[in-house]
Parts: sequence; C-alpha cells; structure tokens
Amino acid sequence: MGLESKNLTKSMDEAKYKDYIYVVISTLNQVVNVIPHKIYEFNDIYNMTITDSPYFKNSEFDNNSGLIFKETLEFDQLEINSVKGMVQRLKGFFSDKKPIFWNITGGQRPFILAILEFIKDREDDVLCYLEGNSSTMTITNNRESKEYSYHQSYVNIEEALTLMGFKFRGVDKKEGEKDERAFYLEFYPLYKDNAQLRKELIELNEKKKPSCDDFLNNSNFKTELEKRNFLKHTKNDFKNQYPFGYILEKLAFYQLEEEIKDKVESLVHSLKIIFNNEEKQKEIDHKMIDEFDIAILTKNGKFIIFECKSGGMSGDVAKSTNYSTYAISGVYGKPILITPLTTQEIKDIDTLDESYKKIKSAIKSAKRATLDVWGIDEIAENIEAYIK
Repeated sequence: MGLESKNLTKSMDEAKYKDYIYVVISTLNQVVNVIPHKIYEFNDIYNMTITDSPYFKNSEFDNNSGLIFKETLEFDQLEINSVKGMVQRLKGFFSDKKPIFWNITGGQRPFILAILEFIKDREDDVLCYLEGNSSTMTITNNRESKEYSYHQSYVNIEEALTLMGFKFRGVDKKEGEKDERAFYLEFYPLYKDNAQLRKELIELNEKKKPSCDDFLNNSNFKTELEKRNFLKHTKNDFKNQYPFGYILEKLAFYQLEEEIKDKVESLVHSLKIIFNNEEKQKEIDHKMIDEFDIAILTKNGKFIIFECKSGGMSGDVAKSTNYSTYAISGVYGKPILITPLTTQEIKDIDTLDESYKKIKSAIKSAKRATLDVWGIDEIAENIEAYIK
C-alpha cells in the first residue's frame, strides 16, 4: 500500500484523517510536518514547541512552515523535564474526544513520552512518523500499524528553501540548453575513459588566463575534441580564470540530469541562497549566504548538494558546505564532493604526481568535513543508490 498516486491516496486514507486534529512538534526540518498536511489537508493544526531553547529559535522555523496554527502549545525547558506535568497540560489542551493525528517525527523524547502516555486511553488517536531516508510514513494506533511510501513530490524547491528560512538569489535550471547538453553527454565518455585528457584539463588550473585555442591545439585529443565542437561549447568558460571548474560542473550536472531528471523534484545548477528574513539579510550586508554548484531536491523533500572541485578546496569551504546543507535540509541532507578523478585514481591518490596536488588537498578536506567523495565515473551508480 502506498502514496505513489494522488488519486489513489484519495480513495484509500486521505479522507479518513481529514477531520482529525493535526498536532506537530516544532523542528528544524519542517518539511516533515508539511507533507502530511499536503496529503490530508487538516482543518485544525496545533504546534508543540520549546520557548527557551538556548540553541534554536523554534518560532522562526514555525513561522516559515506556512502552516496556520489554531494554537501553539508552549513549553519551557524546565517543563519538559516532567513527563507527568506535560501529560496534564495536554489533557487541558485536548479535553474533548475529537481524534488527533500526532506527527512525532521532529519530536524530542520528552514530547514523545508525554504523547504516548496521553493517548493510552484514546483509541482513535494515531501516531505518524516520517522516515526521510526511505521515504516512508508510518501511521499507528492501538490496533494497527500501516506503512506508506510517499515517492511523490509534495514540496517544490522554492517551498523547501522557504521552510528553512531561505530563498533564491539566483539559480540556473538549465532549461533549453539542448546543444550544450548534447555536447557534455558526448564529451563525458571521452573524458571518463582517458587519463591523459583529465590531466590536461586539470593542469589548466596552474595556467594564468588559459586560452581555449591554445589548449585545443596542444591537446593530444585535438581531433576528438574538434569533432565534438569543444571550442564552441567551452569558449565562454575560458573567459574565467579557472575554466576547468565550470566545465567540470556542467559535465557532472548533465550526467546527473541524464540519470535522474524524472525521478527527483528539482535539479538545479549554481543555486545561490540568501535569508528570507530582511532583517537577517541586513545584518550580513545583504550578501549571499552560500552557492551550491549543483542541488537536487528529492521527491521526499531531501536536499543533495554537490560541490564540484577541479582543484583545491579549503577545510573551511568543506565545513561550510556541510553546514549549509544541514541548514537547508536538516539531518537528511547530504553534501557530496565530485572530483575530476575516477574512482580508481581517488584510491591511488597518493601515487599521483604534482599536477594533482590541489585535488589531493580538496579530497582530504572533504573527508575531514565528512563529505562523501565521488569519482567522475561513478555518478550514475551512486546517484541511483541515493535516491532509491
């Protein structure tokens, strides 16, 4: 039984819970609170939150959720130390017998313990838990437990960013780039299968304002590159100081698109984010917070962020990528470094010559910051496993 089709779910369970009270627990990953509401369209929504957390301002995330709360049930840190006291307060909030749909996905243990104690004698109440990595939603009560799959888009990329307090400053969705797409899909196997070509492009990073014509004329692959109109499709990239960085991003982007375009909610290139809150933006002089080379939003609301590095990457950049990914998608987010090397070259990284010095450093920085590191040849295999 699943939630793959909107029409199918209407005939199964959506109508069943529509008149329930919906209770959510304030969380940094509000996507998990929004998805059940998108499915069941609850009328009455209550929010449980901690008011004096020294770490997070829950109210900011509640405001970003877009959910209209009938009431917010506020608890301070001292109150949540007493499960018995929390149960008494819940009895005061929900004195009638109208059934409640409790979403405990984002809940701290004291909240969940209090809810479990409170519903012991309420046979019609249900508990809901969303598992982001497997895209499953479990709904359980005193009599039965059901597990649903929700491999369907409920939140688009704009909504997902808003839920975490961000918005676009810029994004490239690569729509209408047919010629560029065709070039990179044809160029990919040539690049992947030839270590010498990879080395020639990597060495561009050590040249000051390299010329596309010079590169082409001196390449051992001049004939193959000319057949593919390399000059036409990369000349604008050579206007930048490090042209291979831009080439690598597009190489990875179009390969990802080829594999998963119809399997995810959004796939974008060069995603630039800023705070949604004007006051926060003002505090940082209206600067951009971060830029992601490639960003994927899966159909279950999980971000996968790719950093493509043709050369060096400092430990600070690696940590920033990890932090920013967590900021926009919580614990289910995943930051990944795509290198210009193959999987085998990454394994043999210490045996490579000085041309690869900066890439060696980037890989080590990424691993210290707990980013996954992919070879350019394993994109197809790895991305399928990540979004399955």
